[in-house]
Amino acid sequence: MKITFFKYSAQGNDFILIDNRKDLFDKTFPKEFWARLAKRKQGIGADGIILVEKSQKSDFKMRYFDADGGQSELCANGGRSILHFVDKILGINKKNYYFETKEGFYNGSVSESGVVELNMNPPKDENLYDLNIFDGYTQNFFINTGVPHAFFEVNNLKDFQVEEKGRAIRHHKNFAQGTNVNFFQFKSNNEVNMRTYERGVEGETLACGTGACGMAVYLYRQNPEIKNVKVHMPGGMLEVDLSQGINCMKILGPVAIVYQGVFEPEFFK
Repeated sequence: MKITFFKYSAQGNDFILIDNRKDLFDKTFPKEFWARLAKRKQGIGADGIILVEKSQKSDFKMRYFDADGGQSELCANGGRSILHFVDKILGINKKNYYFETKEGFYNGSVSESGVVELNMNPPKDENLYDLNIFDGYTQNFFINTGVPHAFFEVNNLKDFQVEEKGRAIRHHKNFAQGTNVNFFQFKSNNEVNMRTYERGVEGETLACGTGACGMAVYLYRQNPEIKNVKVHMPGGMLEVDLSQGINCMKILGPVAIVYQGVFEPEFFK
């Protein structure tokens, strides 16, 4: 059996997109299968794998696997990629899409110019954890924007040891389920540079959509007059629209199809 897939990039976050509406992949496929598929140099290689599935409650369901093969609640850049996939590749062709994830229901749209907009759910767990136990950072905060994120301000983001420092915090005993770890440096009151150590990838990624949203919430808490936040990451810039407040924030940006291919599931079992 040959499976068609599409490789996507969202500001450097890369994903394998597969149409699974005919249940080609059921729940019997183990975690190790998805990890092998996502492994760079030995598989297709990606930060995550996204399946489009049938839903009884919405237009479709998004099933998301991290690079380590574990199923995650949400990925915002993945959510933007799946919106483009169902619209441009699967041809569902709706003005606005409502879809199901493990974390909850989301909606979004794809413009004629290719900009993908994802409407986020209200953030939660703000400052659930005391991050002051980690020394050497001037500002810090914790928030869940679909998945958990810890944020730390640094003075020299370019040369910061994201892998080493991020890994230690991600696996700290205080975080029972682990956490994504973001390091940031301000450019202005509504513009920031950010790098992310991503849980499930277990390394630095070129971009993080839920992290960008968390950063936007932090800036909004400091200045509620902010209506737009730009988050610059190694793979590109994402924009977060706060014109309707943090409970109705939107994340916007383009995504790109990198290539189309086929693979044999048997190769990865």
